[in-house]
Order: sequence, then C-alpha cells, then structure tokens
Amino acid sequence: MPERRGSSFGGYKPQATLSWERGGNVGSLRVPACVGRRLEQMGEEEGFEPGSAGELEGYVRELEARMASSRLAELASRREVSTKEAGERLRREGFPPEVVAFAVGRAAECGLVDDARFADSFVRSKLACGWGAQRIERELSARGIEATALEGWPYEYFDPAEERSRALALASRKRLTGKNDYAKIVRFLVGRGFGMGVACDAAHQVLEEA
Repeated sequence: MPERRGSSFGGYKPQATLSWERGGNVGSLRVPACVGRRLEQMGEEEGFEPGSAGELEGYVRELEARMASSRLAELASRREVSTKEAGERLRREGFPPEVVAFAVGRAAECGLVDDARFADSFVRSKLACGWGAQRIERELSARGIEATALEGWPYEYFDPAEERSRALALASRKRLTGKNDYAKIVRFLVGRGFGMGVACDAAHQVLEEA
C-alpha cells in the first residue's frame, strides 16, 4: 500500500512511496500522491493485486499518464493556461518529467492548451486592468511566451493615443504631496508597464494640470 512521504518544499506536493512484497521479493516505487491515493482506493475497494512487480509498474505508469491528462483537463476547464504553466502544475503534483512532457504535448495537440489563445486572453485581460505593453511582455515571458510571437502584437492591441490616455488616467489618481511627485508618478507608471516616454509625458501633464 502507498505510504505518503516527502514534503511540499518548493511548492511541490508530497509523493507517495508504493511498497510491495511478493514471493520474498520486496520493492518500492515513488508516485505522485494523487496516484498513490487512487491505488490505495483500488486496493481497498476493488481488491487490486497485480501479479508481478513488472505488471504493477506498467499499470502505475499507465495510471500516471491518465491522471496527468485528467489534471490538465480539469485545470483548462477553469481558465486558460500556457504550456509552461501546465507543465509546472504537473511537476508540482509530483508527476515524472516523461509523463509531464507527454501529457502537455497531447493537450497542446488537441487544443486543450494553446499558447496563442492563452496569450490573447491574457493580454486583453491585463489591458482592462490598466497594464502597459512592457509589463505584459514581461509577464508573458515568465509564462513561456514571447509577446513578439503573438499575431498582431503590439499594434492590434495597443493604440498609442489610447495608451497615453490610460497612463494619464492612472497618473491622475495618484495623490500629490508636493515632494518628488514627478518621479513617483513616473516610477508608478513604469511599474505598471508603460514606456518611459509615455510615463514622463503623463507625469508632466498631471503636474501641469494640478
């Protein structure tokens, strides 16, 4: 029966150690905790007893593949994810690299995970939150996607006049104290992903109109 071990160090969930004994031979196999729980359930409810260590290991690998794909389907049903995020999620669940690569590749082939679709959704949602192009590019890169590979980037998403208006609207909400206001506004806007030129122009205009 599986014995849970390990820790969640580094964000990784505990794995299970599957131990067996048959004909005087003993062995163990590390599996994701979710796979260990499923095998434990099968042993209790279905009387699952493989005939050999080889049969057990083969079944475990098949079960890992099925459960990894199921995990990705569940995740993708809730929100769009990039292929990098999908792989990281499975690795945190304790799935081995070869299972992760297979599951993510299969999910991408069938369109369950799609980097272009994810990027488009991500960009549009962050634009609605007032993010600038540079921050969006950084955050996409952290998710394994280069914005330059996105069809229509940046002109389909950004109108220069509209970006200046959004920067000005955000800058106008900042409380002015009379001390380093210009620098504070510029840092704020750059932190939101606006270019330095746009940030400086917005800061100048806000202070002129104050």
